[in-house]
Amino acid sequence: YATVFPGFQLLTEWTIEAWIKPAESLAAGSCIFGLQTAALRNLLTVTVTERRAWQVLYGAAEHAIPFRDWTADPDDLVTSSVHHLSITHEVVTGVQYRLRLYLNSTLR
Repeated sequence: YATVFPGFQLLTEWTIEAWIKPAESLAAGSCIFGLQTAALRNLLTVTVTERRAWQVLYGAAEHAIPFRDWTADPDDLVTSSVHHLSITHEVVTGVQYRLRLYLNSTLR
């Protein structure tokens, strides 16, 4: 888990990047990466779907991105290879936000 400083604001613009190399095959629902503050848990969680695809759960309601289960491309699957993961959060308006998942430099 990544624990951020108390001043971190989830509803501002930010980017989180990580190189991830699972040591073993991960079961569905396994947490790969989690972001939390001292007061709140599960702000952002990277997990594995039943079909072994990457998934990001966002916020207390755990909204999933991508919204569809994408396994057509073998690069979309969680493997024991090295993967570069980037998640960006952009403020579009005062009430709209854009969350993007990049896997190995490709927008998913």
